[in-house]
Amino acid sequence: MNGGWETRCHAVRVTRVLLLPPAGSRGVQDLVDYLLAQHSAGRVVTDTILKLAPTSRKEGEDRRQLISTMQAFITIYRPHAAWEDTDLFPKLKDVVSPHEYDAMAEGGFVFRD
Repeated sequence: MNGGWETRCHAVRVTRVLLLPPAGSRGVQDLVDYLLAQHSAGRVVTDTILKLAPTSRKEGEDRRQLISTMQAFITIYRPHAAWEDTDLFPKLKDVVSPHEYDAMAEGGFVFRD
């Protein structure tokens, strides 16, 4: 696997495990629930991409489905990342303790300002 994919997987794991549950328990539950639903939808789309990729090198239905599924992933991902960046992450320092924030940063999570 390349570093970009591993970094994205790590970011999703950190978001789910370290950020979303505490934020959800502290008053932004609607946004958290929506983002978690999108994570689930993203996993379904990703599974489809991984299933189609090996058989899509040549022109054909698998290749057309792969392209369509990848476009769907992009459509899902762009607003999802924007909501995390503009709605959820700015609230982070308000909903976690300084110790929790530092632990997330030490775990390799990069916060975008």
